[in-house]
Amino acid sequence: MQLTTNHFTTLLKKLTEQAIPSMTFSSLDCSFFSKRGVHRVLLQDGASFALHKELAETFAGRFNTTSPAAIELHVTYSASSLVR
Repeated sequence: MQLTTNHFTTLLKKLTEQAIPSMTFSSLDCSFFSKRGVHRVLLQDGASFALHKELAETFAGRFNTTSPAAIELHVTYSASSLVR
């Protein structure tokens, strides 16, 4: 499977949807925000993943010495979806 296919994007989305709730705690209370007029809280994060150096031409990393080939994953998540 090529990394550039839609299947990879779908896989990452499903993995993220399953992982995020397991890494959060259930005491997150969005009523704290809504009582103060805040109706949407977004969480953002990112990570870089090193790939085999032979993929550098297609997936150039920004740290050429340590990781000439890499991909970056940037995620935006709504905090309201974390509350059960």
